[in-house]
Amino acid sequence: MRLFGLSAFRRRPSDPASTAQQASVYRVGASLVIGSLDQVPDGFWVATERVTRLAAGEPEEALGAAVLAALCASRTGVPAPERSSRNESAAVTAAGYRSYRAFVRDAVLVMVERAGDTVLLTPTRNGGPTGEGRGFRAEPVSAVSAPASPAAVGRAAAVALHRAVPFTR
Repeated sequence: MRLFGLSAFRRRPSDPASTAQQASVYRVGASLVIGSLDQVPDGFWVATERVTRLAAGEPEEALGAAVLAALCASRTGVPAPERSSRNESAAVTAAGYRSYRAFVRDAVLVMVERAGDTVLLTPTRNGGPTGEGRGFRAEPVSAVSAPASPAAVGRAAAVALHRAVPFTR
């Protein structure tokens, strides 16, 4: 699975009804940026302007609460947005960056999905902002699952962020 930037996860769950909510957690420098994703009718998940920034040193329970809030804000069946960098800019701006390229170069990403009472957090490998291997690639063998409680999701998110692979030049 290959992800090209923030605008869309470009993936469909094997059972669309099983994953009704998705979010993203980026670690960029000393910041965590948690974003909610919406699913468009063709099945793709797209980034939204609904993002939250936390300090990387926040307690795990606060991180878990922010991830669960982002999942709760996630919607399905929304109209596909116009091709624009506006939604990508929300995460970039929240992290304190001025360019998408610099943000992607420095970020690690964990993809988050909730099915029922279980949250699955999947680390990614960052291929950088340009070139053939660009974007984020899911590392499903490193995924962590947790019950949908702030403390458990926060602990799982911390583990998944540790397992995410940063871009190397």
